[in-house]
Amino acid sequence: MPIDIWWYDARGQWCVDVPSPQGRKRLYLGPNEAKARAELHRYLAQYYDGLGQNEADSKPVLRRPASSLFLIELAVRFLQWNRANRSRGTWRGYRDGLKHVTWRHKDKLAAELAPSDIEELKVKMVEQGYAARTINIMVTAIKRMFNWAVRQGLLKENQLSGVEHVSKHVNAPEHPEEKHLSLEHALECIEICRESPPLGDICEMLLLTGMRIGELVRVTWGDVDFGQNLLRLERHKTSGWNSNRPRMIPLCGRSMDILKGNAAEDVADNQPVFVGRDDQAFTVGALHCRLRRLREKHSELKGFSFHKLRHTCATYLARLEVPERVAQAILGHSSTLMTRYCTATDKHEMIEAVERLAQATEEG
Repeated sequence: MPIDIWWYDARGQWCVDVPSPQGRKRLYLGPNEAKARAELHRYLAQYYDGLGQNEADSKPVLRRPASSLFLIELAVRFLQWNRANRSRGTWRGYRDGLKHVTWRHKDKLAAELAPSDIEELKVKMVEQGYAARTINIMVTAIKRMFNWAVRQGLLKENQLSGVEHVSKHVNAPEHPEEKHLSLEHALECIEICRESPPLGDICEMLLLTGMRIGELVRVTWGDVDFGQNLLRLERHKTSGWNSNRPRMIPLCGRSMDILKGNAAEDVADNQPVFVGRDDQAFTVGALHCRLRRLREKHSELKGFSFHKLRHTCATYLARLEVPERVAQAILGHSSTLMTRYCTATDKHEMIEAVERLAQATEEG
């Protein structure tokens, strides 16, 4: 049964027609589209997993044959399974990849999705300027979902197994941006960000600690050890968000000053260090919005991002000849290979290196 969602002007709500024990019914899901889609997923999961209840006689709803699963229903089951069995990052990657396919083919049965549908979508995404990485995340997500469906007995075969990834050169910029900033440029951008406090302090902490923005917004006062100049991060990406192994982040004197400058009287251990209006915790999206508004006013912020501060930290740790294993621990990398990936070598370093070589040959 097709699933349709549209804006219902008379009531100002998102509406959706869904299958029900009586055949079909309309749900009114509110004015927020994101919440409406989430509620739709919950309803479908309950209905097709046999958890829904017949409003008339309270009998369990019977499951339909797997061959009649709509693509969006299969995606709901797959994401629910990943949320229970995989890391939060893996679940989020599949969610972001599948959204390009599911809403484009929401009225199609999963068994009817053809390789040509994915190839058309790849072409469309290339024309719209999507990066190769984004397109390939979509391809990986849909193929793995169909492999999972075969293992679960929901589909007889994965008809998408032959779909290939696009070349990494697709939509690649002719002159790609550096992954890091010069220290002077980074400090200049941080000063501009102080126009929207505490964004400047947040950016400086990212530079001095090499933390990820998603990690920093979760830091609470209970995580800070002022006696040992350490920050104990319980939830971090290195070993998965649900790991019991904390990550210890060293704090320099300037980092300690920033934290003390943001401390209010009688703060609770579970209160975030950086808060906005009404002492509400920041979200990563809210901080990106602040940065975007500043970028519209200041051309100096072009190319500046939170993650580039992490790469800048890694790069300057290497230039200061910090041992690789120490830099790995500071940055919270699971391997030294990732630390090397984040460490940039610019043309000035290379020129300086060959000049030293030339000097050595002349002296020899």
